[in-house]
Amino acid sequence: MADVCVQERDGQNVLRLTGPVGAALIDELTKHLRLCTRPGAPDLVVDFDNVTMLSSTTISALRTSLRRAAESGVQASVRCQPGTAAQQVLSLAAVPTVKQDEPLGT
Repeated sequence: MADVCVQERDGQNVLRLTGPVGAALIDELTKHLRLCTRPGAPDLVVDFDNVTMLSSTTISALRTSLRRAAESGVQASVRCQPGTAAQQVLSLAAVPTVKQDEPLGT
């Protein structure tokens, strides 16, 4: 089952995604991404560690949000485990990621 939630950790927002992230979750994901990338928001980590599938609409929403974060002065990063389906899709889509063992927010 897919899920999205936002938690504050060490002064930054961590948006955690789990399961297959596709069209059924895109409205909720977009809402959270907008809130987390507004001017004055804490830095953001989008955590794909437990994602099993990504749709093209998810990649599009993520790209838009990363752009919005940069324009708003919010440092945003995408985290996922190496070798996972999510990491492979994000790599093919040229979305830079940080490894699971790297500190959040780097």
